[in-house]
Amino acid sequence: MKDINMTVEKGQVAGILGITGCGKTTLLKLLYNGLKNGDRRLIWKGGNYVDAIGRARPNAVYVPQSAPDSLDPVYSVIDQIRKVMQARSVDFDQDLLEKIMSEIGRSPDMLKKKPQALSQGERHIAVVIMALMIRPSLIMMDEPTTSLDAIETLDLLGIIRRFSVQYGISFIISGTSPEVITYASDFVHVMYCGTFVESSQTEDLISNPLHPYTRMIMKMRPSIRTKDLVLDRFIYDCNDYGCPFLNYCEYARDECRSQVSIRRYNDRAGQVRSLAEIMLSAKHVYKTYLEKVSIFKWHENKVIEDFSYDFLSGTRYGIIGVSGSGKTTLASILAGYDRPDSGSIIYSKHPSDGSSIRVRNVFQDTYRFLNPVNTLEWYEKNISAISPDPKLIDKILDAVGLPLERFGSLYIDQLSGGQRQRLAFAMVLSQLPDVLILDEPFSMIDPPNAMVLFSLIRKYLDKSTVIYIDHNIDRVAYLCDHIIAFDKGRIVEEDDVKKIFETQKTEYVEKLIWASEKISSRMKRQP
Repeated sequence: MKDINMTVEKGQVAGILGITGCGKTTLLKLLYNGLKNGDRRLIWKGGNYVDAIGRARPNAVYVPQSAPDSLDPVYSVIDQIRKVMQARSVDFDQDLLEKIMSEIGRSPDMLKKKPQALSQGERHIAVVIMALMIRPSLIMMDEPTTSLDAIETLDLLGIIRRFSVQYGISFIISGTSPEVITYASDFVHVMYCGTFVESSQTEDLISNPLHPYTRMIMKMRPSIRTKDLVLDRFIYDCNDYGCPFLNYCEYARDECRSQVSIRRYNDRAGQVRSLAEIMLSAKHVYKTYLEKVSIFKWHENKVIEDFSYDFLSGTRYGIIGVSGSGKTTLASILAGYDRPDSGSIIYSKHPSDGSSIRVRNVFQDTYRFLNPVNTLEWYEKNISAISPDPKLIDKILDAVGLPLERFGSLYIDQLSGGQRQRLAFAMVLSQLPDVLILDEPFSMIDPPNAMVLFSLIRKYLDKSTVIYIDHNIDRVAYLCDHIIAFDKGRIVEEDDVKKIFETQKTEYVEKLIWASEKISSRMKRQP
């Protein structure tokens, strides 16, 4: 952190916007720990509460990005909310809870379940509800909409705005999405390399961003409107002197900046794909999980219901849907990690020699698949041994901002969440799979650098089948040729990307697109 100065007024929503690794999470942790420990560099006027052992604590709450994983699997979510409120000496308000659940379109019964019975997005919603029910003076949220679809994101941001006005609660929200941050915030701090490069009222930032880094963030956002705009250099390094963005700035003087341009346009107009062979086929797939309702009663939760689809080679498919619609379960079944109750998944063979096709995947929670006792260099060495091109892993690691000479000696635990996602992506991409399944793998990656990863997919997997699952319809539209809308385990609509956006056939897809455009509405006034 360098030269950080910020003030948050009562009832104000302050946003911290920046790319992955710029220091947003570190800053929120420093602020929260500093408040708890009485750091004199922080001036606190938000009041205190008395904890269980009689200590006065600042009436503030920090909701980290990994908060959903901190829920206790032994107790229901509602029981955990009650315990937290009891520890803070706050009375439980059933009317307020029902009001919040109604505004986000969820039944209060969702909170009666244990965390493992909820999707990642639903767990995230539960943690945010827990923070809101306490009604503290300040709530700090790190990437609060990471696991949420556009509709849930819009509802949550609306609740943040209403709580700031009705209850005078102040918020600090950090994120990589300019749409989310500008939609919710009154004031925005733009962060890069541990410092604020620009701080401004939201409307001023949208209409007249001053710093080149801010302009880049505002412009380079994966969506159907930027489908032809490509970013082919990962932004991760900091200049040691002067402006930290100097190495990437298009306005820097010739003698002090790199000659590599970070932007280029790629004309994809007129591209025609020939009908390719079927690489992966799902036939009448069903999947049901049992949920325990009481001691002697179980409920059947139909997650996938009669899913059939043929995925062609050379085509990129986007699967969109709200949290809990069955997307992750479908990804696990397609990748072979989970078995359907009935139906089948059929993988094609290579026509030349009859060998099996290579199916690889990257899931949202990469930490479960990366051993913390190994270093990045260990993974690089093992992947290069099985890759069709042993040198490709090094090229891709450089492209995603993880050069071996700088990060090779680091253990998995020493990498940030975004860095782990980039490592998993590089490991899989360098194996040049015939089918690549991506289950929300870019949730911790900022939009400009996500465009870099998308360009790598286009570059190396042009003839492969890509199945990209995400709750963000703009990212899906940017990467994919075809969109499949998924809800309650079924396909509700599917078509080419352009047709989906021009003529929605179902209210479900229409609402997803509407919510996404609503979140971006303030950004559209950007010149």
